Amino acid sequence: LFVLLLYSCASSNKNFNPNKKYSPQQLQQDFSLLRNILEKKHPSLYWYTPKDSMDIYFEKYYSNIKDSMTEQQFGWKIVAPLTDKIHCGHTSFSRSKAYNNWAEGKKIPSFPLLLRCWNDTLAITGNLNRKDSVLKRGMLITSINGIKNAQLINTMFRYMTEDGYANNVNYNRLSNSFPYYHRNIFGISKTYAVTYLDKSGAEQRINIPAYGLDADTVKKIKD
Repeated sequence: LFVLLLYSCASSNKNFNPNKKYSPQQLQQDFSLLRNILEKKHPSLYWYTPKDSMDIYFEKYYSNIKDSMTEQQFGWKIVAPLTDKIHCGHTSFSRSKAYNNWAEGKKIPSFPLLLRCWNDTLAITGNLNRKDSVLKRGMLITSINGIKNAQLINTMFRYMTEDGYANNVNYNRLSNSFPYYHRNIFGISKTYAVTYLDKSGAEQRINIPAYGLDADTVKKIKD
């Protein structure tokens, strides 16, 4: 099992701050170390993506490190899309142990719907906003914030690793943790514009609030 961890971003400090930002220089150093490890140690780095293409991706994501980032931002904006290009199911981005310890038991803001995902279909399996009387289990979603299902899923797959080009495992990942992937890839919105099919099969549109937002988070999104 080859899992890429952000060692320099990890911390065992009980006062771990998930909003701490690392300078571009620190992140570039981490990225260069990561590239060196992959190029020297990965047994199948070029099986699905030729070396000249991987070199282009390495340079592309290195050049995208222009500003300070948090651990999560670095992981999802830089490391996750890079490792997807390798198409190795054993090579993926993982949050640090310190971040996982901090997040355990916390109500982290996210898109509120749990969705079963297959092909270009999204079906509701749960709703974190318990007071929602409209969107119920079994209903079909057709778009989120104006992005149709097929485009939405294809975009999310570009941040998720798989063996070769078999995306079955990623359909399962989305089905098990759709809010987690959606918030990390698309960010948090105060409200989400969701289109769905009603009982007659007609497409309807509704705005729903994010799950777990407090006043401070709403202000940050608004700012």
